[in-house]
Amino acid sequence: MTRFTFIISESSLIAATGLATILTKEPGFQVVRLVSNARETALALARNKPNFLILNPDICKTEKSFNLVLSKLGSARAIAFTTNYEHKKSVLDSFDARIDFFDDDNQIIEIVNSVLRKKFEQKNYEPEKASELSEREVSVLKLIATGLTNKEVGEKLFISEHTAIVHRKHITQKLGIKSVSGLTVYAIINKLIRLEDGLPLK
Repeated sequence: MTRFTFIISESSLIAATGLATILTKEPGFQVVRLVSNARETALALARNKPNFLILNPDICKTEKSFNLVLSKLGSARAIAFTTNYEHKKSVLDSFDARIDFFDDDNQIIEIVNSVLRKKFEQKNYEPEKASELSEREVSVLKLIATGLTNKEVGEKLFISEHTAIVHRKHITQKLGIKSVSGLTVYAIINKLIRLEDGLPLK
């Protein structure tokens, strides 16, 4: 199963825990850290390299600390978690989306999924490249993109682990994509696996 990781940066442990509980009910969503200030957030981003940061802007007491957090985002998507309506537009514009304290479970999950969809749509992968892969390579790609190891891919397809590794090497060479996360994005864009749960499409 494809996993997407989150860091939640919120000073209220109750609010952060509640948000984490909602997110982890969704298949494939994993909260890797709860942090409560800007410095911890910057360190956690550097160490954990999550897919998402959900940040209450209030924990950044200065513009300098807010910019520090933004500088550590890397490829992560930032979602604001707001408990009041006094934030400057320039601050909120720095985020990909906004979750309000009063949003319900379904609204929160839909906001995150909408950011995921935008992320995949913005990738510059070309769908026609899928035609460059053999039928066996497509089968291997589907399984790699859902998080299986080379050994597990071999077991699923009744081939040796070595053969699975060779197929994987050919796939990365043809597509020019080396990371599992990149292959996952490619597989979703080309409708080889479902975004919702990372399962191969039949």
